[in-house]
Amino acid sequence: MSMLDKTFDLTHSNNAEIAHAWYLLSVRAGYKVVYPAMSEYLIAIGRRKLIVPLYKELAQTEQGKAWALKVYQQARPGYHGLAQGTVDGILNK
Repeated sequence: MSMLDKTFDLTHSNNAEIAHAWYLLSVRAGYKVVYPAMSEYLIAIGRRKLIVPLYKELAQTEQGKAWALKVYQQARPGYHGLAQGTVDGILNK
């Protein structure tokens, strides 16, 4: 993961679709270097198709869920009501 990131700087991709795929793989692989950038992404991006899979993956562990809740507290006001309801359900908020 670190070699891919170093070569292509995927953690800082300006393409929302590429960033989404990279963050999802990173969470699954335990590549925590992405967490600060992923936090900014989750706060800035409100599209359900891009945020819901990330929150679902993060919610698989207690540590990931706790981190996701902190980010979600900041991100939630910028999300559409449908996205809020979906993520509320994932994080049991």
